[in-house]
Amino acid sequence: MFPGLSIAQKGLLVVGLVLALELGFFGVLFHLLAQSEYEIWHQSHVKSVLLETDTLIISAVDATVALGAYSNTRSSYFKKKAELAIEKIPLEVKSLHQLVEGYPQEQSSISNLEGLTTRALVAFRRTQRLLEEGNMMTSLMSAPDLQNEAESILFGLVTELEKFASQEKSEQIQLSQREAAARLALQRALVLAAAGQALMVIGLSLALSRGITGRIRNLVDNTNRLLKKQPLHKPVDGSDEIAQLDKMFHQMAENLAEAEMMKQEFVAIISHELRSPLSSIRNTLTLAAEGVYGDLSKVGIERLKTAEVNSMRLLGLINELLEIKKLEAGKLQMDFEEFPLKEIAQRAAETAEVIATPRSVVIELSMPVEPLLIVGDPRRIEQVMINLLSNAIKYSPSPGVVNFSVIQSKSLVEVLIEDHGAGIPPGYLQKIFEKYEQVDKPKDSNSTGLGLPIAKAIIEAHGGEIGVKSELSKGSIFWFKLPVDATEIVGQPVR
Repeated sequence: MFPGLSIAQKGLLVVGLVLALELGFFGVLFHLLAQSEYEIWHQSHVKSVLLETDTLIISAVDATVALGAYSNTRSSYFKKKAELAIEKIPLEVKSLHQLVEGYPQEQSSISNLEGLTTRALVAFRRTQRLLEEGNMMTSLMSAPDLQNEAESILFGLVTELEKFASQEKSEQIQLSQREAAARLALQRALVLAAAGQALMVIGLSLALSRGITGRIRNLVDNTNRLLKKQPLHKPVDGSDEIAQLDKMFHQMAENLAEAEMMKQEFVAIISHELRSPLSSIRNTLTLAAEGVYGDLSKVGIERLKTAEVNSMRLLGLINELLEIKKLEAGKLQMDFEEFPLKEIAQRAAETAEVIATPRSVVIELSMPVEPLLIVGDPRRIEQVMINLLSNAIKYSPSPGVVNFSVIQSKSLVEVLIEDHGAGIPPGYLQKIFEKYEQVDKPKDSNSTGLGLPIAKAIIEAHGGEIGVKSELSKGSIFWFKLPVDATEIVGQPVR
């Protein structure tokens, strides 16, 4: 999604889209609320007009009834009641007129009512004056006509008022319907807006997260591929921070590959160029120490033996480097055959005694009585045993004991080598099987940190496993397990 934008810009874009949706939603909501408020206010206005119209009708009816009663009874009570009703009518008409200002249709109806009201008032007052005059004959002859005229005008006024009230009630019903429709539209808008906003946020978040997490997973997978020396995925698209990081990662992988190639070439050149001269030097030193080239002094012989030991160590280092090179290239050669494991263990213990005796360390070998035949590479298994025994001797106190045990089960053979030294810190228990990883080594040790990785590769090539148990200040137990017949697991042919 938007590969040309940075992650920050993508985040701002998502936030901006959400805010735009929010603003649009609030705009629609404001419009619907304003419409709903207008409908409510208009409905309230219609109610006020209806109330004032009803009041005017009551006043007109009261005036007519009171005036008729007064004309028949000449009672001062009905006279006063008629006067009060007649005086209220203009005020109520004026109030009604003020209510409908700004409403042309209602104003037109009120204008007709005002004309009828004026005529009714004139007729009421003429009838009232006639009744108040003392001429009985004139009153008896004219009053009924004036009263009929007033009642006719009043009837027309009431009819118009009722017609006007009916229109207002109809308007009130329509307003109620529009208000309900506006309220429903508002509810729907709220639901649709909330749903739309949620869908938009979810969609944008998924798109953004898929664009980020997918490429991060690609980068993580490339990291694993780099560790396993597998081909990397092609560079990701885009120009954001993840794309730049992936580009730098690919560049780093290329640099590492070049450095690894240069290292392998360097190790190969150094190893092959030094191995033959060192072997020649070692043989010469051995012959010279044995007096082949003439008699030497005691000091000279000791110096030659020291030089011979150092040359052997250097030659051992070169051999380990070559082993690691083969291991990394997957070319560690294994020659499987059936062999007696007890003899290999005995020979490894005897070889290790050369290192153990000067340190006053005793190797205690424990093996089963019955013959123990397994299928594997005897030379490589002996190499692992000697390596583990050498390490145990180097880290044992002097004097000390190294326990060397071989245990057999139905389909497995387990070899345990235990020392009683300082032990291994918990953080190193897995690291020591990696290249160049070592616990603090003794001062007289020339270990390169390659022996255990080579031992691990050899055991795993036999379909076995290797590990260590250790407790600080109490010592360590290195162990490995082998199948009795490794060919069934690794598929190696037997010679």
